[in-house]
Amino acid sequence: MKFLARFYGLKFQSKLERNKKLYDILFLSAYFILYVLQLKSTIILSYVVALIYAFIFLKGIKTSKLLFQIYFIVAGLFLLSIINFNHSFTPIFHFIFLPIILLIAEYFSKKQLVDLYQIFRAFQYQNIFFVTLGLLYNYNEIDPIGSIIPWVSRNGITSVLIVCQIIFSFVTYLHIKKFPIISSLLVVVISFYGLGRGSIIVSILLLLFGIFLNIYTSKNNLLKISSLIVVFVLAIYFSSDSETILLVENIEEGLSQTQFGQGYTDEARTSINNEYISNLDPWKFLFGSSYKNTLIEIYFGGNPHNSFIRLHSYYGMFGIIVLFILVISILFAKRNTFEKFVLFVLLLLLLFRAYTEPILFPSSLDLFFLMMIILFFRKKHFLIQEKKSTHNSYVN
Repeated sequence: MKFLARFYGLKFQSKLERNKKLYDILFLSAYFILYVLQLKSTIILSYVVALIYAFIFLKGIKTSKLLFQIYFIVAGLFLLSIINFNHSFTPIFHFIFLPIILLIAEYFSKKQLVDLYQIFRAFQYQNIFFVTLGLLYNYNEIDPIGSIIPWVSRNGITSVLIVCQIIFSFVTYLHIKKFPIISSLLVVVISFYGLGRGSIIVSILLLLFGIFLNIYTSKNNLLKISSLIVVFVLAIYFSSDSETILLVENIEEGLSQTQFGQGYTDEARTSINNEYISNLDPWKFLFGSSYKNTLIEIYFGGNPHNSFIRLHSYYGMFGIIVLFILVISILFAKRNTFEKFVLFVLLLLLLFRAYTEPILFPSSLDLFFLMMIILFFRKKHFLIQEKKSTHNSYVN
């Protein structure tokens, strides 16, 4: 265990603290792997792992009554749609495990920020490391990311990696007011090899937002001035130099090797969205619509390629309303304005990725989405001053 702690770069004061962090990392790792495998059995098993983790580590945990009051209100709304049995018992299965996911999300949110930072740093770099190994092993394949696990789509792997990067970025920001640029850059590279438009766009936007935020929050005025000068000089150079056209052509050629080569819009996803919306009547609009005899069922094996369609199909407009309230509540929270801005942007990036992949709502990955929101609303983290670690922390 001591070797593993050193491997992950963990800092701890006692053997008990070390083991707790390692167990958290191992839980998140198992959770990540089981979801990535994308088999019904492994997705079910990911929930089972969450249940076992909760049973072992959450004994005697005091949770907010408000959290469960909200859950029971949501339960009442969701059950109105679930009784339609649009998807048999699947929506009920996800809903039964939601309290466990909420408990684990709240449990993580109560940890000190320095501990959360170390846990998610180790977790995300481990994810990047193993995906990179798979990429290198299959480098000569036409679809290297998609060849890592033959039955798993490349979009699935890169999408989950982006979800993990987003929560790691948020935890890092809360801890040291900066974004982890190196890991964000590595996710961009992996996303390019994953070829998917959504992952490439979101990973680039996340990286650019991180660079902007790090410069903006820096106390080094020289860095801020230098950055502005560099941007200004580059703007003049690219607007006046003939090599700019060649550079743009090279970028376009590189993007054409990804799914951008098929255009900036996806006709299949557009057709799915249009058909689902056109099939809605007042009843289906309120209580959700099944995939029966639609493109989703006939051509895509029940995969709507859109988290919002799945959310509506499972739980009707009640699901959409609950999601909307969760996101909008951030803007009205009595919190630091810039922190609200950071979380809101990160959630928008997460929702944008979810728009073209059914990675959330409902999903075991909802744990990370809920963890970010609960962590934001937790009052204690604004009072925690971890002097022993802040001075020695660095962003990777």
